Amino acid sequence: MPNLNKNIMFANTIKSDRFSVDFVYNRRNNYEKKAHIDLVLEDFSLDEVDTMYQPMFLDPGRKSIFTAAIGMSPENHSIARCTTKEYYHFTGSIQHLKKLEKLKAESSIKEIETAIPSPKTLSCDVYSSYVDYTLSNITALFSFYGFRTAKSRFHLYQGRQRAPQMMVSMLFNGGTKYNKQKRSKKKKKKKNKKKK
Repeated sequence: MPNLNKNIMFANTIKSDRFSVDFVYNRRNNYEKKAHIDLVLEDFSLDEVDTMYQPMFLDPGRKSIFTAAIGMSPENHSIARCTTKEYYHFTGSIQHLKKLEKLKAESSIKEIETAIPSPKTLSCDVYSSYVDYTLSNITALFSFYGFRTAKSRFHLYQGRQRAPQMMVSMLFNGGTKYNKQKRSKKKKKKKNKKKK
């Protein structure tokens, strides 16, 4: 039963499944205080927007993920950009592909993969040769793409999850690309690691 006293948030309930523990808290309901407000463009003046907010104008592109003009002044505004090359660097896919290509060359998987016939055909004979070749080399492919590449694939997954957050940080905080203080901190850390 929820706590009727709105000053006490703890509901006197603790749940456990022998692995984790949950503490149940009540949420305050302020529905009667909230009013529905519709804001339109005419509610803001240009001076108010320029002093109170940080307007950004985003433009997606082909060579860049986004190009942003930050600020309202035509003379004094900054431009932030994240290229596709930077995005792939954030995800770590470039390093992943280099390591994977090196492993393929060492274990002769590259020759097997380049010799696979194309499955995109209407001819039954060509498709049959594709199936025969794949089935004859399936143990080598499974052994290569097994546990050896699992860790690097997991790091690649983490990088793909992390990259959008880094782009948003670059847009709002400048990141290390546009913030000289953050760049100098990163350089100091590298120097300290080299000394050790």
